[in-house]
Amino acid sequence: MKIHVKESISISAPQEKVQAVITDFHSWQHWSPWLLAEPDAKVEITPDGSRYSWEGNLVGVGTMLFDTIKENQVTIDLTFLKPWKSKAKVSFNLSSKADETTVEWVMDSQLPFFLFWMKKSMQAYIGMDYTRGLTMLKDYIELGAVPFSITVDGFKERNSAFFIGKHGQCTMEEVGQRVSADFQALMPYLYQHHKSLLIYLGFTMYSKWDVVKNNVIYTVGHPVSTLPETVEEQFITGTLQGAKVHSLTYTGPYRHVGNAWAVQMTYLQNKRFKSLKHIPPTEFYHNSPVNTPENDLITQVQFAVK
Repeated sequence: MKIHVKESISISAPQEKVQAVITDFHSWQHWSPWLLAEPDAKVEITPDGSRYSWEGNLVGVGTMLFDTIKENQVTIDLTFLKPWKSKAKVSFNLSSKADETTVEWVMDSQLPFFLFWMKKSMQAYIGMDYTRGLTMLKDYIELGAVPFSITVDGFKERNSAFFIGKHGQCTMEEVGQRVSADFQALMPYLYQHHKSLLIYLGFTMYSKWDVVKNNVIYTVGHPVSTLPETVEEQFITGTLQGAKVHSLTYTGPYRHVGNAWAVQMTYLQNKRFKSLKHIPPTEFYHNSPVNTPENDLITQVQFAVK
């Protein structure tokens, strides 16, 4: 069963510079979206940077080898050995205008027939991986580094708390802007009317994240010591459930926070913990982009666990 994935991004750099980075597997260590969950996985790269192999408990086993390198296209032969055997043809299609280069990352592969029911979700998740990778590639080329870090906090207990918040629904592409806009509506209201009640950290709770239908349902909120009798019509009140959680701390710009979610999902898929499905995954914000440089923003990503 065929799988086709295509994502693209625009990078402020000459095409020659972009292609030089893509065609050297040594550079992939800085922007590849797959080793974040297992940074100590075994990686071997030939001295000339033309062949890349990996082996890990979480990321599986496989190899990549450059097939063709042309002026506007780079193709790669990708072989997976674990968790199942498969092959893929990967290409980077490049086009430029002045010092702006558009990079299109494409993969064509086959999914084992017994996994036919996973086709749509596989394409969606790989597309998200490609989007994360391209965003990191852009920063690596434009800034010289990808400015974020992830620390695994492990298991901890989270207390329950009342909150005032706001519901939202949107596509995955819109979620960053929508969450930001909802906080821009919520926080001035809270500071004006309920400042004395505020405790802990603001959060976004994701009750639905459907990668196939591209639908996200979320709640932004801020814990309070007690619930007021009324709130404005656009806001809601509720209780953030206490639970044992598996927590990661992400430090850096919000545009890369998806990498922390990807690490959590990798742990979940590899049974490092079992999630409590009735308690949605949640982001907690330790500081605000209003008064904090983006590279210093701290976000905890927590999954409730059994």
